[in-house]
Amino acid sequence: MDENATTYWSIQADQLVMAPPLGPHQVVLTYVDNWVDPLSGMYLGGGFVLRVLGSNAAQFLTPGQIGSITFADGTTWNETEFPQMATAFMQTMPGQTFVGGSWGADYLQGGSGNETLLGNDGNDVLDGGAGNDWLDGGYGSDTYVLKAGGGSDTVIDFAGYQDNNRIVVAPGIGPDQVALFWSEGGPDPLTGQYIPSGFVLRLLGSNDELRFQPDGINEVLFSDGSTWSAADFPQLATAFMPAMPGQDFLGGSWQADYLQGAGGNETIVGNDGNDVLDGGAGNDWLDGGYGSDTYVLKAGGGSDTVLDFANYQDNNRIVVAPGISPDQVALFWSEGGPDPLTGQYIPSGFVLRLLGSNDEIRFQPDAVQEVLFGNGTVWNSAQFPQLSMAFMQAMPGQDFLGGSWQADYLQGGSGNETLLGTDGNDVLDGGAGNDWLDGGYGSDTYVLKAGGGSDTVLDFANYQDNNRIVVAPGISPDQVELYVQDHHVDPITGQTVFQLQTVLRLSGTQDEIRFLDDTIQSIVFADGTRWGREIIQAAALRPNSGPTGEVLVQGEAEAGQTLLASHTLADADGMGTVHYQWRVDGNAIEGATEDHYTLRATDVSQTVDVEVRYVDGYGALEAVTSASTAPVAPTNLNWTGSAGADIFIGSLGHDTLNGQAGNDTLTGRSGNDVLIGGAGVDRLDGGDGSDLYLVSIASEHTAAEFADSGTQGVDEVRFAATASSTLTLYAGDAGVERVVIGTGIGAEAISSGTLSLHVNAAAVGNGLTMVGNAGNNRLTGTAFADTLDGCLGIDTLVGGAGNDTYWVNHASDVVSEGTGAGTDTVMATVGFTLSGNVERLTLLGTAALNGNGNTLDNWLIGNEGANLLSGLTGNDVLDGGAGADKLNGGRGNDVLTGGAGNDVFRFADTLGSTNVDTVTDWAVGDRFELENAIFTRLTSTGALASTRFAANDMGRAMDANDHVVYNTTTGALSYDADGSGAGAAVQIATLVGIPTLSAADFTIT
Repeated sequence: MDENATTYWSIQADQLVMAPPLGPHQVVLTYVDNWVDPLSGMYLGGGFVLRVLGSNAAQFLTPGQIGSITFADGTTWNETEFPQMATAFMQTMPGQTFVGGSWGADYLQGGSGNETLLGNDGNDVLDGGAGNDWLDGGYGSDTYVLKAGGGSDTVIDFAGYQDNNRIVVAPGIGPDQVALFWSEGGPDPLTGQYIPSGFVLRLLGSNDELRFQPDGINEVLFSDGSTWSAADFPQLATAFMPAMPGQDFLGGSWQADYLQGAGGNETIVGNDGNDVLDGGAGNDWLDGGYGSDTYVLKAGGGSDTVLDFANYQDNNRIVVAPGISPDQVALFWSEGGPDPLTGQYIPSGFVLRLLGSNDEIRFQPDAVQEVLFGNGTVWNSAQFPQLSMAFMQAMPGQDFLGGSWQADYLQGGSGNETLLGTDGNDVLDGGAGNDWLDGGYGSDTYVLKAGGGSDTVLDFANYQDNNRIVVAPGISPDQVELYVQDHHVDPITGQTVFQLQTVLRLSGTQDEIRFLDDTIQSIVFADGTRWGREIIQAAALRPNSGPTGEVLVQGEAEAGQTLLASHTLADADGMGTVHYQWRVDGNAIEGATEDHYTLRATDVSQTVDVEVRYVDGYGALEAVTSASTAPVAPTNLNWTGSAGADIFIGSLGHDTLNGQAGNDTLTGRSGNDVLIGGAGVDRLDGGDGSDLYLVSIASEHTAAEFADSGTQGVDEVRFAATASSTLTLYAGDAGVERVVIGTGIGAEAISSGTLSLHVNAAAVGNGLTMVGNAGNNRLTGTAFADTLDGCLGIDTLVGGAGNDTYWVNHASDVVSEGTGAGTDTVMATVGFTLSGNVERLTLLGTAALNGNGNTLDNWLIGNEGANLLSGLTGNDVLDGGAGADKLNGGRGNDVLTGGAGNDVFRFADTLGSTNVDTVTDWAVGDRFELENAIFTRLTSTGALASTRFAANDMGRAMDANDHVVYNTTTGALSYDADGSGAGAAVQIATLVGIPTLSAADFTIT
């Protein structure tokens, strides 16, 4: 259970009672096989876990301990219902970019990256975590979570008429702390993926938002019990207007607007409507105009001044960014004076400042009616005078600053000062320098920030005081260290002081606050984390156990190679999130903070290691460093030989080895290498990786030369010449997978040349992919399964034995196949007739193409256009695919599938028991076409007369004119030459699914 979980529930006897107004839709119940208590690090075994969506609150329900969960709306979940109500919990691992749910209810939890979460079926909960994520709950009524630190997520779920998708907003955040606006579609700035137009629901003061289309979300639920329905969205949505770089004025409309400043010092005017004004970075002037306006206080927002004077009907407010609580801000009175940047006069008024920063909003008493915090706290204007403190700042050279008997905000300068708060609940910020801080009586606040120096707190809290340290915005718990020292060097006097002190230090700096154990009751971070006495005392009263285990680095220390970090660390104090920092020669590499690192050319000759850091369960920062690698070796060699017999052995990188003349031995090792043997009989071995063997003249290859020993990658022989010739491969040419006619050394050959070049690979001992150029090529394959693609030009493709695939791009291409040489397939972008011994044809593209079989049992597959497929003899399978196709099985018992579109099934061959086709997908709009040269009693062409058709459950002609008979019991379609006469009917087809037929479905030709 996290430290704030008791805010959300209480345990009464065997009952978990949820605090109002939290309802069932704002929690999720999951089952875990082995729950680890986040504070103690102890394993508690398997059981159910209740989580509050949008928070870290989680309660482990020991089996048999909790009999029911009761909500304020009267809903009760009994223990016997837990197994049915529990969802499957699935969480992304570091580096994982996709997580997919099951066909039931799932709770999908993203990590810190940009991920795609797919719920599939079931009523799923999707929480993208940090990062900018794509979320799709799939079928079912799905829940999406909007919370602080969640990033910009896009919902691509389209709710069906039975679905009821919702957004659940994190606890403590009410409707007044979010903005709903419409955003036009465009490319995602991170991924480039297109983001459709839609609504955006954003947490004010942050970049945390959910983007969704109008039919994707049915309702938004807030923890205060408020609900927005989809019908409310158009009325609630504001117009979003961002300032452009360099723009110093931004004006709103006469409606409700969301005005977003850029990085400069801007003036933003809302005019009419209930506007939201966020100045962004810089020192801005903000005026919402008429209406109840909202101003945003956030980290990095600069010093903004509100000029809005609310009338008696307005209710202006300041919304403080998520994660920032009342004890992380100070409200004080400031006398008027010139703006130090613009020189413009700033009137006297209140200042609401984020402690540890220069981020603040200045306003006059009647300009703002309330201040809203992310934890649900509200300050109203009647409280401002009581909450406000006196602001006192040390002048240059002043080494002592004393407060009053009231609440004071004491701001030190750049020197080593002593700040004394005396009475009242004071804020003491020592500024730069090494300072002595004493808040005196009252519950005082001390500020830890970058550049603050080494400060010592002398305040001794009595039983009524509640002193705290507030850590500046932008500093997270894993960026500080909390530990105990029994002696230290005083930063002011330089003398060694033997005294047990607790130290809170900003990692990697000398910025710290020192205090005695009972001086500080809590440490508060801007992300909402709060360390209470339990963590502080643990650091003071017990020795740090420290980590056990080691950090390992795997991989080759060579430029271009990727190193992978792993660890076997354990810590009796508990382990927080593990963070990585790669270092070269002991210096941190900027941005190298994943569990893997790809070595760069600048790393050559230096050693690399990785430091693993985490904060343990008692707030102590732990760090363990791996052993260093060997000095990083260079890679990507580019060597050219002589006219003699050269021996080249490449690196582990991507090498280019050119032997030129002579009998050379070229070995590439791993990496994607380029090997050029040149004249002479060479031995070429690229090793692992996708290697490229270049042959520029056919006469350079008079014997087997390719001997690729690698087991990874796709290796290619690339053939180019200046005169028409044939490259012959030999039985000893081994280890290559592709032969391509073309030039260049890129991943794809340049195959636009029109010179007629040929390749004969009949002797090679493995199947190949062979690709021609734009000329008239002859490609001869192996005795194994080959893929032959002549590309442009009139090509001759000879497959040999094996199940071969031919790509035909010209109507005059020739496919040659031997008898009994496997089951072969032609993939054609043009109309094509199968040559002898080829079994299958697939038409590609959208053009209207014809495909003809041969005397074998063929498979003919149409494309997206209107195809004419003719099976000829044999028992064929014809599939028209999309488009309005005509299928003629010819002689034989054929299987006909029209596919999409209005298709025609033609019967024009001799009738008999060996010529009965199966129609698999007859649908309304399809037609049968009967040739009257075969169906001789149907003398009139055109539509079949209704008197010539009979359909009944016996499949019998009812009179002498019934020549086309359909059995509605078996689906048999027959031709009866004499109708109800003595002659027997002859079956011509069987219709799968027994669809309804009428005479209108037949045409006589």
